[in-house]
Amino acid sequence: LAPFIVSRAVALWLQYEAQRSGLTITTAEIRAPFLRPVEIRDLHIVRSGQIDVSVPQLQLALRLLALADGKASLVRAARAQHASISLRNRGAEAFPSPDWKTFGRFLPEQFDLAADEIQVEQSLSRFALHNAELSGAANRAGALSLGSLSIESRYLRRTFADVHGATRWQDQRLTIG
Repeated sequence: LAPFIVSRAVALWLQYEAQRSGLTITTAEIRAPFLRPVEIRDLHIVRSGQIDVSVPQLQLALRLLALADGKASLVRAARAQHASISLRNRGAEAFPSPDWKTFGRFLPEQFDLAADEIQVEQSLSRFALHNAELSGAANRAGALSLGSLSIESRYLRRTFADVHGATRWQDQRLTIG
């Protein structure tokens, strides 16, 4: 019974967030195996012309006791594989402002992100990361590895190959160096 309740609660929360923030969120399947991370297959988040996030496989290790606490993070660990992220802001319409209090409760204490492609576009510039792997944890250093990083703007066009760095995840802030 508990796995059904957890998977249904995650689906309802995604539906609520979609309606509240003007997003379209779809999933193929949400599974909550007993005492195992929640598995979300084929998560797709879209906001017409601005946001397009596709995650074929997402695992969330939830801390359900944090619901009673009201302060602790609800997500102990998050792992996404083969993600594709595209964010566009051409100035016509601003990104919706999230509910930061709620969003902060869902920031994981530990994360691993493997993205095939991440693109961020603004009116005068574009950043593209290919084959990106990013990890971090509250109690240890993480790593950043990029197959390539491309930067394009009016006066600059540059591609960096095989980029590596370290990450630090502290006080819900990510530092990359």
